[in-house]
Parts: sequence; C-alpha cells; structure tokens
Amino acid sequence: MCRRSKFTNGEHVSINKLTADIVPTMAHELGHAFGMGHDGISNPCQNFTFLMANGGFDATMGNAATYRAFSDCSSKYLQDYTNGIGDDFRATCLMPPTATFNASSCLGFPGQIKTLDQQCKLAFGARSTRCTPEDVKGAQNESFLKNGYVVHCVMDNDKISPFYCMDPKTKKCSAIPDVMMGTRCLINGEMNQNNRCYQGVCKSVKLCDAPTTSDRRLQREEQPQTP
Repeated sequence: MCRRSKFTNGEHVSINKLTADIVPTMAHELGHAFGMGHDGISNPCQNFTFLMANGGFDATMGNAATYRAFSDCSSKYLQDYTNGIGDDFRATCLMPPTATFNASSCLGFPGQIKTLDQQCKLAFGARSTRCTPEDVKGAQNESFLKNGYVVHCVMDNDKISPFYCMDPKTKKCSAIPDVMMGTRCLINGEMNQNNRCYQGVCKSVKLCDAPTTSDRRLQREEQPQTP
C-alpha cells in the first residue's frame, strides 16, 4: 500500500482509522497489491459493479450480489499474479489446509456474532448506537430491528438503508448501506434464526456453531509432528 504503481497514479495510500466501513477499502487496496487493476480500465469488466471499481459506490439491491465480490477480470489478474509465485510458497502460504479453513468458517460470520449496535460501534466508534425509526424518516420497523433483524441486507430501491447509526461526531443518524454477512433478516416478513444476510441477499442458511469432530481430527492430523 506504500508502493507506487500504474494503478495508483503515483499516489500513496494511507488508512488512519480502523473502523468497519474501511474493510472494503482495505480489500480493494489488497487487490492492487495482488496485481489487480480497476474494472473497466484496460479490461472488459463493468465498472461500479464489483469490489475493484474505479471509485466508490453504495450497495443497492441491484448490485448486492457483486458489491463485495471480485470480478472475472480481478480473478484473472490474481491468477496471473499467483502463477508467478513458486509452488511451495503457494501451497504453504496462500492455501490453508481444508480442516483449518472449515474450522475457521464455523466460528461464525461477522453478522452472526455482532449485534446491530455492535456494528454501529465498529463503523462509528464506541459511543455509537443504533438509531430508532423515530430518529430517521422512512427507516425500518423497530419491532424487527430490536430483535436484530433487518428487512433488507443492503440499501433498497427507495434508498432506505438496512439500519442507521448515531454518529457521535455529528450527532446525526448515518446510514449503514450494507450489513455484515450473517446478520439476521426477514423472508416474507418472518423472523427465523436461519434467515441470514449472505452476499447482500437474505437467504435461509444453516450455520454451523463449532468445528465438527472430524474437523478437529483432521486438524490434529495436519499438525506437524515433533521428533
């Protein structure tokens, strides 16, 4: 992130705060570090659709499936980059063992662990709290929000965000345009523990709570043996 390249126009990048809303920026800049260029520039991929867009844009119901995803062009850039790395390094550094990956994913999606209030604190600081619909005109029904459910996982077609947070600096409610993956959501107006935001869309998914016995056994088998 401190190296000049043809993708940064000779400029350096610096992040001086660590809140949840800069995660996409970090992922975007890491994409550059792995050789990815901007979509729509010297490649056929559409701009303002995927993570490597040439500029910022909000999540909407129209781009929910791609807003946090890399395009085919980004995948090709990454493939070209990794093909230039030695096989030994690629196998030991870039690709964790299957059991390790499964055990990590079973710890839970961020939204499965973080409440809406906690998501506010990550985005706007420790003193931030979730705003109620009384604070924001057109906001979602409080009866759902107080139970941790959102009506939409991303900003809807009427530009209403999933929920809003009180920004301690401005003393105003600011939008959360897309919630963390794993956040509870409504399907046909019903609250169900299996209804979770996944890649910007509310789906019924069964989430594991902990690694299975077989996962733990595979992890032990993959640990290096000491002489």
